[in-house]
Amino acid sequence: MLLSAAGATAQDAPPHDNDPRVAPLIGQLADDEWEVRERATSALIGIGSACAGPVVEAMNRSDSAEVRTRARRILLAIGAWRMDPGLVREKVQELLEVLRDGEVVVWNPESRAAPLDLLEQYDDRFGDLYAEPRSVPPLVEALADDDPTFVANVAWCLGRTGSREAVPALRAIVGRTEIEEHTRAIALAALARIGDAASAPTVTQALGDPSLMVRQAAAIVAERLGEKSAVPVLIGLLEDGDAALRFNAFYTLARMTGERFGYNAFAAPERRAGAVGTWRAWWTEHGSGFEPGRGSVDSPGGEEVKGAGD
Repeated sequence: MLLSAAGATAQDAPPHDNDPRVAPLIGQLADDEWEVRERATSALIGIGSACAGPVVEAMNRSDSAEVRTRARRILLAIGAWRMDPGLVREKVQELLEVLRDGEVVVWNPESRAAPLDLLEQYDDRFGDLYAEPRSVPPLVEALADDDPTFVANVAWCLGRTGSREAVPALRAIVGRTEIEEHTRAIALAALARIGDAASAPTVTQALGDPSLMVRQAAAIVAERLGEKSAVPVLIGLLEDGDAALRFNAFYTLARMTGERFGYNAFAAPERRAGAVGTWRAWWTEHGSGFEPGRGSVDSPGGEEVKGAGD
């Protein structure tokens, strides 16, 4: 049984039903005539996934660089690249080249709108890659790059994988204050997309970050992670000097607790002070037994602020 580095086998491929065409065509990949090799390659691509197992076997066993190259070409063409760790790496490199070309995720946390995912246009090429566990390590390695836009793109891709393996590296990006704030905000959004509880301390710490954008992002992500320790910090942000951050903090508190206490993020300081005092008193009384829930209250503008999942 032929094993790949990740433990996959040729038997993991769709059954080829002993198609009598496959073996002779694979043999022709090493023919002396270029035309014969080309016809065999095209024919195997035409057969599709039914030939994947024998092609992987030929690629791994052949001493011919020509056969190995053509086998890779066939497997990529028929979408069977996940059967070989080398092809997974090639697919990741292809994705990284796209990520290097420009911004693929746009997010302004102040608006509370979801990040604009420009990668969706490439889902036909890379959609399956996010579900492949072997794609995560090379993506994590790419976070060490010096280009902040590229790192933000990679962070967002890691969020798309949903892999907890990516959480430590993403947390490290958030904590590095020398990195561009937009990159760190995207890393927070990626952590929210993964939804691992281990991210919670990083998010709570980011609520006090020197960067307003990072604090905005953390205020949104805290609700998505349902992090209890963030509640007193969010209450403190109700007195922040930035109105948008105050609103984000209130919005998150409302969704986590179902409470409002008459707070209006855009009211005069003296009017806000009374409501903040009520919030603090409520936390003193109920904090020890509080569990984040799915509240639903009206926002200061009259728009309903619904809990997560509503």
